[in-house]
Amino acid sequence: MPRGAHAEQYFTPPGNHPSEPNYIWLEAGDHLGLTTNHDASASNSTSTTDHLVRYLENAGIAWKTYQENIDGLACPLSSSGLYAAKHNPFVFFQDITDNERSSSAHCIAHNRPYAELARDLQNGTVARYNFITPNLCHDMHDCGISAGDTWLRNNLPAILNSQAYTDNGAVFLVWDEGTTTAGGGGHIPLIVASPMTPAGTQSSQAATHYDLLRTIEDAWGLPLLGQSANATALSDFFPPAPTPPGTPDSPSPGDSATGVDTGSTLTWAAAGATSYDVSVDTVNPPSTVSTGQGTATYTPAALAANTTYYWQIVAYNDAGATNGPVWSFTTTDGGGTPPTDGGVPES
Repeated sequence: MPRGAHAEQYFTPPGNHPSEPNYIWLEAGDHLGLTTNHDASASNSTSTTDHLVRYLENAGIAWKTYQENIDGLACPLSSSGLYAAKHNPFVFFQDITDNERSSSAHCIAHNRPYAELARDLQNGTVARYNFITPNLCHDMHDCGISAGDTWLRNNLPAILNSQAYTDNGAVFLVWDEGTTTAGGGGHIPLIVASPMTPAGTQSSQAATHYDLLRTIEDAWGLPLLGQSANATALSDFFPPAPTPPGTPDSPSPGDSATGVDTGSTLTWAAAGATSYDVSVDTVNPPSTVSTGQGTATYTPAALAANTTYYWQIVAYNDAGATNGPVWSFTTTDGGGTPPTDGGVPES
């Protein structure tokens, strides 16, 4: 994935290895006592409303899960064919399933066949949070790595080329569990793609599903669930956006200074700047006398005595430009002629 980044030290939280608890960890920050694989039923679903998509709904943020090989006609409470309910965390929460009713309109509206994703991407109708689960073959569970690779190759480009993604979206590609006890529950991949993530980023942060959940919670300012409260968002993948330099300040001579020596050098400061344009003149606004210089100093070729000068700095960096205020100073007796250009930026 040329646009991708990945975590070097991502592990399943300590615990047993059935896949189902991992999905619950991602949704609730805890396995909620579900430590074995089984389909939803009155004996193993939960009545708690403390889980991610409920918090999203409370915040007015739309969500949907696309599950491969469900028909979309009923709430998919039980496994069927290549669809595994154990890989669908949302059917284990009674507030989503209306107390485990297959006819639950709320559940059906949010649990949709994966085949609908392409249409929603094309129409721009995908929710803000989307959870995608391939079937038991395409998730590498039953059919091996090559089947999963082929599925991703055929399906991921539609997501990465969609407006939902390019408008500052993010894709987290994560496996549910490891095959060892390394790091507690096994070393697993996490691949991240986002317009906000520099391609090729390799994060060495030690992380688990709790940290991924914390990343999602922080993105929308949601309450922290379970162990995510003690986790750390995956900020390596989302560095702060570059900002233009600060407004030029600290002028010398000071603004409105008098009695300034005719041989003075102008200096200033601008946080985060990498280059400057300098304007100096006896009229306001002043004319530009130096462009693209790398230092925060400038020595005019000559300054006339008893003359008021106006000067301004424009600071630049890769993120843009910031205009400083127009400052002024008045020279003392001493001779010389007003500068036009040909001043000397300090090297």
